[in-house]
Amino acid sequence: MFPLRKDPLSLYAIRNIPSPATSASAFKAVSGQKFIGSSRTFPTRKALDRILKENDVNVQHVMEFDNIETVKRAVEI
Repeated sequence: MFPLRKDPLSLYAIRNIPSPATSASAFKAVSGQKFIGSSRTFPTRKALDRILKENDVNVQHVMEFDNIETVKRAVEI
């Protein structure tokens, strides 16, 4: 888990991404990675997309779900 801001919005990553010391290094680590997240119509997704854009981070959206538990399961798998 990489805390991105003071609000309780976090990014979970697996696959050889070291735990970064700062949010700036977290952004660098996930840039270009495959991304599983919530539907783009969800406020949380909109906030995350804005944060990623503000930090010049591009991710590959490979799956989108309308349930956070489903997102967590897909990341686990």
